[in-house]
Amino acid sequence: MLNAAAGNDLGGRDAAVVCSGIYANHWLSEAVTLLSRQAEHGTRVPIWLFQSGPCGENAETMQIPAPKRVAPNS
Repeated sequence: MLNAAAGNDLGGRDAAVVCSGIYANHWLSEAVTLLSRQAEHGTRVPIWLFQSGPCGENAETMQIPAPKRVAPNS
């Protein structure tokens, strides 16, 4: 397990699962920065995105999209 805030890199791995807490429908900036950095460096490994956060009234039906800075690379 790597901490995105520590500036880690996904290079040299076969695949990755990236998880972020989600608050006010936004991913944590450290996770978005990690994924953006991988895209900028051309790191090509399969990445599965996972998010977790507070549940509200619409939790069963509400879909929260991938962060805008990450979605073009997913």
